[in-house]
Amino acid sequence: MNVDYTKFATNSTGRTIFGHDGNNGYDLSYTDDNGATLKDISLKSLIGNTKIAPFITFAGNNTFYTAGVNTEVIKSTDNGVTWTQCTAMTAGYIYSIKANQTGRLIVNKSGNILTSTDGGQTFTAMGTGLPAYTAQKLDVTTNGKFFLAVAEGSTINPKGGIYYYQDNLSVGDIDEKNHPNLFPNPAKDFVNIDKISKNASIKITDSSGKLIYNSVSKNTNEKINTSHFINGIYFIQINDNGIITSQKLIIRN
Repeated sequence: MNVDYTKFATNSTGRTIFGHDGNNGYDLSYTDDNGATLKDISLKSLIGNTKIAPFITFAGNNTFYTAGVNTEVIKSTDNGVTWTQCTAMTAGYIYSIKANQTGRLIVNKSGNILTSTDGGQTFTAMGTGLPAYTAQKLDVTTNGKFFLAVAEGSTINPKGGIYYYQDNLSVGDIDEKNHPNLFPNPAKDFVNIDKISKNASIKITDSSGKLIYNSVSKNTNEKINTSHFINGIYFIQINDNGIITSQKLIIRN
């Protein structure tokens, strides 16, 4: 096997596509027999022969996405037979791409997190609920939940945390037993938060990013008065022993 294979993704029928990070970076390779034989997929017509496309992810429905540090995202909807370039995003370098099998694609581009749910035709920023630190590792679980490790600063004074995003359309049953739970949601006069530790930090921001609520939990469940909140979308960020989660809260009075 070529030594410059770096990333790979497998579809539901067993086809695995490998990305390159080296002299053959403008090509992908695929196997349908667990690696016994490999065939190349050329991307020269899209990215030329000087760029690399090591990142690869599967999005369900025969769709793969690939990208390189200095390329745009490229998509195949026929399990890698043909490829087309997605809409160009903001300037920067792609650090990683991940998709779940409901079709949501998330891209880490120069530390900015962007997402597409229409096959790469449009990309929107996902900064709400994230700190202004450098986004690092992006990954997705088999049940469709995205995780993002965010870090900045020195080893003496590190900042950041681990964030997750659960797509409303994600497949399968997601185990939430270890994550904070909000109810009711939509809320009116109050919202309850359980499955948290004592002294967990709780912050609520509105859709513009303005801090509305900032407190520390006194128990493993909290009841927050929201009767003075105006109708709209808010984001609750919880830092529980270094694990940071951000969830959407809807207020309907």
